[in-house]
Amino acid sequence: MKKNIPRISLTVCLLFLITCCYAQMMVPASLAQRTTNAKKIAFGRVVQKHSYWDANHHNIWTINLMEVFAYFKNDIGNYTERIAIITAGGFVGNEGQITCPSFEFQINNEYAVFLDADNQQVDDKSYRRNNPSIPQCEPYASSQGVFGYIDGKYHDLITESPMSEVDFVNRLSSDFNLSPRTPDNRPYVARAAMPESGIILGSISTWANGAGTATSTGDYIGATIVAGNELIISGAGFGAVPGSVEFDHVDDGVGIGAFGYAATIASDIISWSDVQIRIRIPSKAGTGIFRVKDNAAVVVAVSPSNINIIWSQINTAQTFLNFSVITRQQTKFINQDGLGGYTFQYSTVTASGNTFSTNNPAKAAFERALNTWRCTTRVNFTVGTTTTSVGPVDDNINSVSFNPALAANVLGSCITRFSAQGLGGVCDMHNTLWFVKELDIQMSPNGASFGWNYGTGPTSGNQIDFETVMLHEIGHGHSCDHINTPALSMYFAVSTNTDKRTLTANEITCGDFRVSNSTSPFCVSSLGGGRQPMVRIAAPPNLGPDVTLYKNCVGETTDLTTLFNTSGLTTNWNTGSPTVAPPGIYQLTAANTYGCTDIALANVILEVATWTGTASNDWHNPANWNINKVPTAQTHVIVPGGTPNQCHVSTANAIAASIQVRSGGTVQTSSGRTVTVSGTCLTLPAN
Repeated sequence: MKKNIPRISLTVCLLFLITCCYAQMMVPASLAQRTTNAKKIAFGRVVQKHSYWDANHHNIWTINLMEVFAYFKNDIGNYTERIAIITAGGFVGNEGQITCPSFEFQINNEYAVFLDADNQQVDDKSYRRNNPSIPQCEPYASSQGVFGYIDGKYHDLITESPMSEVDFVNRLSSDFNLSPRTPDNRPYVARAAMPESGIILGSISTWANGAGTATSTGDYIGATIVAGNELIISGAGFGAVPGSVEFDHVDDGVGIGAFGYAATIASDIISWSDVQIRIRIPSKAGTGIFRVKDNAAVVVAVSPSNINIIWSQINTAQTFLNFSVITRQQTKFINQDGLGGYTFQYSTVTASGNTFSTNNPAKAAFERALNTWRCTTRVNFTVGTTTTSVGPVDDNINSVSFNPALAANVLGSCITRFSAQGLGGVCDMHNTLWFVKELDIQMSPNGASFGWNYGTGPTSGNQIDFETVMLHEIGHGHSCDHINTPALSMYFAVSTNTDKRTLTANEITCGDFRVSNSTSPFCVSSLGGGRQPMVRIAAPPNLGPDVTLYKNCVGETTDLTTLFNTSGLTTNWNTGSPTVAPPGIYQLTAANTYGCTDIALANVILEVATWTGTASNDWHNPANWNINKVPTAQTHVIVPGGTPNQCHVSTANAIAASIQVRSGGTVQTSSGRTVTVSGTCLTLPAN
């Protein structure tokens, strides 16, 4: 939900708080699971919304008042005409919170909802006093408890195909013996399927970005507010008055789901004519077909193919500071902990028998995921002491905890709290600083009942991989939004027995975008009390290329520690005696203080070549040697007897570290050719 922010005095440095949680990694909930466990199932239209603080002033919630058309199921038997659906997040005065997993209902839109029981813990007490008969309920399984009514069909988030209202009613009736009844307890007659309009007057011919570096077949990024990433849509029939452009919603995964479309807001539109539209790609826009609506909200053009949006940033859309309309603004990292960034603290609170601070496998998995991000983006995220905070609480503590209060089938959540600083006429509009105030990561204690795999081995036994989910949540901590490509870490859902522990180049670029835009002084940095930018951690170690080293004599050793520059690094060789290493292949792992590593190989060789003579008698033919290589000054040569061809130095001079001519073997030289032995070894290789 977006609201205009109340105007505040602009003659002093201002601070505005918005709390945001962008994370929605979940496992699919079947229709049977939702139908069985939901206490209420209803059709209806959202007619009002308002937000409120919880009793402890820890979080903001929103009441979405639904006008009910029909009930399939009602645990209290009271068929009220309205239900208050509670969702996490909202705005109260000049403070706000956007929470995921949480469904964002739109006024005047219709939904089918699967709800938990009347909630007496996070309900709006004031609203209940004034409206005691209206139940206040959260959706069961978070966003999976909502079907959005879009283009005449009910759309599910993950498991179900779109259904007309008739099909939806028939499905619940036939499979679960549930029949809809109106609030006055009469049978409900499902509405017939809406006919396809079939007529779209306009057309989209091409699209390109503002910099001209990407076309209809190129790659795009979302919500960066970068001029080169503007989308220029060419075609016909768009209308002269600005409307909107809608994209597949990244929180729906592939295709249209319960969330529907991600649409532009007014400030995203740069220019609009009947034949060309120029916009900024909005938040939540994902890969897929996009469409143009005119100012009457009628679809007038649909893209002939998918636009490929490879990553998207999370930003804020507000009027603060001095914008006349709601405008998207980038968010930045700051030096929150005085050490250059943010310090995470493990919670000591026990949740369903699981305590993060004492669960060493969980901590190890978290730190592996953390290193995967910070060793690629150089984000200044570190791990510190423990905390008694379980979150989500606005307390300036970046907590990592288990939380049994997460909704059914939700695996994890990253809560990012934003604040804003600005000074009217000096540091306002796009010079306003929106910064990450706090990060809290919460995990299901038991992997949403599937169980966690904390280890590094492949996930099996229908468990969920803990590191995979943590990698996803820390990505949200980088302000990276979902990507609707199922194989990627930043996809909104994950299946059992699935490991996604690495990042693609595009995911790294997304995280790096936020970090690299947070390290220069902000406009407010020079003001009293102004926030300071993040300090990037040191670059990961770079040991350089692998080393190959030839030894001349038997028994010679090598001091491997002299081969690479490891100053300031912690090193580990795969040998217990790296200073006196005999010939062999050795691996060096070097780590900096943040745990970022590099690996290099040292190949120490005592090269021995045996004559085979299988191709010819020519010394200089590699095929005549068992190492498929012509000997050099560092090669010890053995010429045995009984080979198909005797060894002959004829086409050029030869060289070797040593030559052993065994019984029956010969080395012949043509006139003027020589064989030079460069070694002075007392002991020669036996074979």
